[in-house]
Amino acid sequence: MSTPECPPNNICFYVEPDFGPPVESYQAPVDSCINLPFPARSYQNNSDDALIGYVEPDCEGEGRQIDSSDPDLNPPLLSFGPAS
Repeated sequence: MSTPECPPNNICFYVEPDFGPPVESYQAPVDSCINLPFPARSYQNNSDDALIGYVEPDCEGEGRQIDSSDPDLNPPLLSFGPAS
C-alpha cells in the first residue's frame, strides 16, 4: 500500500496499519509530550524533527525514534514527544 500524503512539516498518526484512517496530524516542531487520541498503528513523519514515540501515555516507559514512516506498529503508540 502506498503512503498517504501527510502535510509538509507534520507528523501523521493512523489508527490502522498501512496508514488506514482515521488520521491525526500534528505540526512540527513539537515542544512537549502529546497523548494521541487513539492507539496509533502506523505513522508518517514529514518533518525534520527528532521525535520519540511511546507505548505508554504521557511519554512514559521506553520510547522509540519516530523517523520517516512505519506502516505497522506493534505495539501501537499512545504518546509522542521531542527527542531530548
